[in-house]
Amino acid sequence: MRTKDLLKPQSILLHADITEKQEAIRTLIELHDQAGNLSDKEEYTKGILAREEESTTAVGEGIAIPHCKSPAVKTPGLTAMTVDQGIEYGAPDGKPSNLLFM
Repeated sequence: MRTKDLLKPQSILLHADITEKQEAIRTLIELHDQAGNLSDKEEYTKGILAREEESTTAVGEGIAIPHCKSPAVKTPGLTAMTVDQGIEYGAPDGKPSNLLFM
């Protein structure tokens, strides 16, 4: 499967007006739900938050990739969001994240 097959137009949000990590996570999960990728949004949310408790999913250079394995995923998919001002995501390089994938 190719990345372009996982990313639907309705699962992309550009120039999001988001200022906090938790809000970014909720928005990305909502994009997954709207794209029809989830069978249980609450269960998926629990999985994402549990993964974030382990360690940050920010990789640096302005990129964060929150993720988890979950039986709540109905269809493999990818969401993408840009946040122009960036958000504090706990990146190893200390930079804010402005490009997020889930």
